[in-house]
Amino acid sequence: MFGLDKWLKLIDPEPVLINQSACLRARHVRAACRACSDICPSGAFGFADRRLTVDASLCSRCGLCLGVCPTAALQVRVIDEAALDGAVDVRCSRAPGDGVAVPCLGALSHDHLVDLGSRRPGVALTAGECEACPLARGGTLAKATLAAATVTLKALDVTEPPQWRTAAAGYPGGEQAAVNRRELLAFWGRSAVQTGRSLLPDREVNPVKLPAKVPGRRLRWLKRFTPPEHDRRIAWPTRVVRAGCNGCTICVGFCPTGALTAREEDGNWTLLFQVASCVDCKMCISLCPRRVLEPGEAPLVRELLGGTSQDLVTVAGADRPVAGGFRPGR
Repeated sequence: MFGLDKWLKLIDPEPVLINQSACLRARHVRAACRACSDICPSGAFGFADRRLTVDASLCSRCGLCLGVCPTAALQVRVIDEAALDGAVDVRCSRAPGDGVAVPCLGALSHDHLVDLGSRRPGVALTAGECEACPLARGGTLAKATLAAATVTLKALDVTEPPQWRTAAAGYPGGEQAAVNRRELLAFWGRSAVQTGRSLLPDREVNPVKLPAKVPGRRLRWLKRFTPPEHDRRIAWPTRVVRAGCNGCTICVGFCPTGALTAREEDGNWTLLFQVASCVDCKMCISLCPRRVLEPGEAPLVRELLGGTSQDLVTVAGADRPVAGGFRPGR
């Protein structure tokens, strides 16, 4: 029998769905992000006409791109995100067990793991024999992501973060299990919904009014915590502004999550930053024409969980900012 990955290559012409308005490169041609193409083991990603593309004939459906995309702009059709939301345990599809199967544990992002760890103590992440697997880089990625998520969870007072386990010695990790009926029906169900969505008109990325959205997986786990009273800090991205900001609003207009916003009051323009919304894509830093935006110090845990915005800089007499409508022919 065919493994699930080989079988899907024959019937699935669109293995990865892309939200172009959330993709950093589609939002601005100078964006430095290459996370998906850098991690892809088969070179399936391309970029043409200001749109991210995937070559279905090359894509291995491994899901590693899902694990590294900072804005959750990608949806891998073989990965059931709804099942992950309620997962008790998660396993590599090349490992035995009853947990929710993903093609590779590298498909789990930092927010996926924090979400899993905040819902249930000691979630098991069962890997196959990563060293013998064609997706060996996925195992390395998964371990690094788990280490970072563990730091976050412990700062949030979660004492039992997800645990890495390896399948029993001798299990053939290089081959994927054959398709079973449950997996087939689940895939068809997801495909029906995803195909319906794909038939809707494909809206072009509008450079004058770009949408901003925090990934849903981030919002889910943030709601589970209450801001603490202590003054401990957490390893998390922040931003500071050095002298020289002129209130051009480029950072506000291209921020994919709305972490950067602006307020005008009494003729003054103020740049605000919300810690919880930042995905550290560094779009603001790379696009700032005056190079005055920089990473800041680690925030307090209560600043992350409180959902409040911090004033970064106030510019007197700045024109009212219009997100995106500032640099024709940028």
